[in-house]
Amino acid sequence: MEIFEWGPLLRRWSEEWLEGLAAEEPEEFEELDEEIVRGRWLGFGPADPARMTALEERVRARGDAGRSQPPQTHPPNTGRGTGRKRSTTASGARCASPGL
Repeated sequence: MEIFEWGPLLRRWSEEWLEGLAAEEPEEFEELDEEIVRGRWLGFGPADPARMTALEERVRARGDAGRSQPPQTHPPNTGRGTGRKRSTTASGARCASPGL
């Protein structure tokens, strides 16, 4: 199975999206959070272990534990395959457009 590094692609996409917004919609660009503009990044950092544990507990509490989950194809914490390590790469993406 091929492992894809999403970080560089997402960083480049964020930079290009921000450059396009600055060129085409300067008023909207000026309204963006300063942290987004300075960091040239629309995403968030990785989810911390406590947040992941809380999420896993909520899923188990809902009774979803019996549902099929993606297979763990490599040992945990290797950064390969599917499973928890993969899900901690980012905890989400921001909506950079104030009107959306």
